[in-house]
Amino acid sequence: MIKNLKAALIILTLPIFFTGRAFAVVLGSEYINSQINKEVTKVLKQQIKGDISVEVKNIPYSEIQVNDGKITFNIENDLNFISPHSIVRVNILVDGEKVKTFGAAINIKVQDYVWVANDYIYKGKAFSSQNLILKKEDISSVALTAAREKFNYGERFSTRMFKPGDVIDARYTEIIPDVIKNSLVNVIFQTSNIKVVMDGEALENGKIGDYIKVRNKKYKKDYTGKVISENQILVNI
Repeated sequence: MIKNLKAALIILTLPIFFTGRAFAVVLGSEYINSQINKEVTKVLKQQIKGDISVEVKNIPYSEIQVNDGKITFNIENDLNFISPHSIVRVNILVDGEKVKTFGAAINIKVQDYVWVANDYIYKGKAFSSQNLILKKEDISSVALTAAREKFNYGERFSTRMFKPGDVIDARYTEIIPDVIKNSLVNVIFQTSNIKVVMDGEALENGKIGDYIKVRNKKYKKDYTGKVISENQILVNI
């Protein structure tokens, strides 16, 4: 009778014991990859425009076991510096608590409409509709700096050489100055009483308001003057 009673007590307590446990959840690699893809894509879309695709190339687990609860993924790496091939740090959280951290290799591909060199564009050359063409290109390596459709190329020049087919990287462009180095300029020498205009040579690039060095062609003497308009330099003496 006592043995039967003990057996009955064990049977009754078993459901209570298992009911109080946290159930384990097994996350497969396919699910993990899809969540990494989703989170990386979300971060990238906040920073860049265009068609973005993310491919998870490698994670260190075929499956991960976690406790049951609200499961979320978090990408810890700073994706402000986008590279076609990257390693990101992935955090898995359950009910807001970090339970797993690992690195994942990913490939990032970005496509958008950008300005592409249609001819050789040498350093110092102005951009124009003759040497540029708008095309949809893979810009994964210059996703943050590519010259997109709204890039105002008409008022800029190149600071490096671009070959036909090269995507224009806006980092290697500058606004065309009001005075271009080595160009002929009018140097206005002014005092409180007189003003004399002479031919000169700009020794630097400059925009209106800048102070640049110029050379008086007649006397071969250098001065510092203020750019007051296109190819006009004022020297107060």
